[in-house]
Amino acid sequence: MRYRLRTLLIVMALLPAAVGGIASRYTAGVRFRKTYATRQMLYRLAGETKMDVICSHELPENGIRGLIGQLNSNGFSPAEWFQERRVSYPGIEKGIDAWGRELIVEIRDGSTIYFRSKGPNGIDEQGHGDDIQHSVDCSAFIASPPAP
Repeated sequence: MRYRLRTLLIVMALLPAAVGGIASRYTAGVRFRKTYATRQMLYRLAGETKMDVICSHELPENGIRGLIGQLNSNGFSPAEWFQERRVSYPGIEKGIDAWGRELIVEIRDGSTIYFRSKGPNGIDEQGHGDDIQHSVDCSAFIASPPAP
């Protein structure tokens, strides 16, 4: 009986640590998946924006709503393969990240577009901390004249 009581006490003492370890690994996994999904979405959004700038030779508006509106109503129907790939990033149509927060789009230096998510903590740290950021330099595309 004495050994059973000791075993029970040891198990009860270790149980919170074991459950906490499992929970923290689960939370870290979810955070990793959301960070990865958001990073991939930013790359995709940057690629679409860069294609639009190459074609129009104009920078988009500052802000995600204007950019998303411009990309979603650009006057032509994208190829089927393009639309199928876009399905992989469900938040891209609304400009939201994996945490359900609006993405940030800023144009700096007159030609560099910054795409940013506030990251897991939800605080805009201007690309520092846990923010997820990607930039595209469009200076070569806005300076060149449109092709005939």
